[in-house]
Amino acid sequence: MRKAEKELKKQLRQDVEIPSIVREKTDMAFTKIKNEAKQDEAGKTGRVFMPRKRIAIVATVLTLVIGTGTLAGVQYAKWSDGVNISVHGTDKQKEKLEKQGYTSYPNVSVTRNGVTVTVIQCIADSYGAVISLKVEGYQPPKGKAATFGKLRFPDSRDTMSAGGGGFYEVSSNEDGSSNTVKEDGTMEYIIGLSACERGSLLNHKISIELIDIGYDLGKNEMKIEKKGVWNLEWILKGSNESQKFDINKEFGNTDVKLVSAEISALGLELISDYPKGCKYADMNGEHQPPSFAGVKMKDGKVYTYESVVDGSGEQFETGSSGKLYGKFTETVTTKKILEVKQIKALLFFKKSAGDSETYKAEDYYEIPLEVEK
Repeated sequence: MRKAEKELKKQLRQDVEIPSIVREKTDMAFTKIKNEAKQDEAGKTGRVFMPRKRIAIVATVLTLVIGTGTLAGVQYAKWSDGVNISVHGTDKQKEKLEKQGYTSYPNVSVTRNGVTVTVIQCIADSYGAVISLKVEGYQPPKGKAATFGKLRFPDSRDTMSAGGGGFYEVSSNEDGSSNTVKEDGTMEYIIGLSACERGSLLNHKISIELIDIGYDLGKNEMKIEKKGVWNLEWILKGSNESQKFDINKEFGNTDVKLVSAEISALGLELISDYPKGCKYADMNGEHQPPSFAGVKMKDGKVYTYESVVDGSGEQFETGSSGKLYGKFTETVTTKKILEVKQIKALLFFKKSAGDSETYKAEDYYEIPLEVEK
């Protein structure tokens, strides 16, 4: 890992909190999400509202964006609205996650200044977690979207590499403003976490601090209506179930190989080997292995990056010369539930490509998986 990345990672793990200004990549991603969100006749969008420039994103090498896009699949009755849009899949797939132990319902609460925040649901695996909080006792003015002043993750240096959050958007108005209050008067706040290494979140204490609550004014400003610090702590439960594949296949004629892949229902860990002296450059001109771009299923369906990925991170082992070579690990958290036995191949970017509707085989390196039936 490069020295600058090590220092950044060390600093962020000391005390992770929402920055007032986030990375340009995240801001662009949010703009794209907002522009592409489709509304039904009632104006319901079903996405997580994260005010621009106040998006709860902190990352070392990765950018985590949760709730990207509109609701995909069905509303699984046992899950909250926000969790349903953060984890895409069929009712049957979500029920299977329940049975496999991915979900838990901590019911941990704290009340400050008349506002109660409760951890109502978590979905977690070895690579990350989605957490749902119920907020009661505060409602922003009509047509305004609620926001917390800060989201912090104390004592997180050994467990997580990135975290972010935002209020679930119940509906949107003609002027583009958002409504975050549900019919029962409560609100839902969704948090996404990425593990700093495989399994580092599971069965560990999660500490969250939410500071001040009010509503978004736009232009990187908010109106604080209730001051307070809401501290929540609990042990995160989930599933470490995954399947490992020894692959050792080359990306085309690049001399770069995908060594192995470990895949769970909600994430992947991909290890590639970039040999010393290799001249291959990825689609961005960087001398590093191709990045994960999606999956091809046995039924012929293709799910590319935007429809699968929630956030991904990259780590390199470097030589003394500072050049990037050796083993490369890419950890990917997904917003789509993956049925491992139904995956035919993994896709990696050969060049910039569009979504599934514009999929062209020549845009990707395709690495087949030998999955047991």
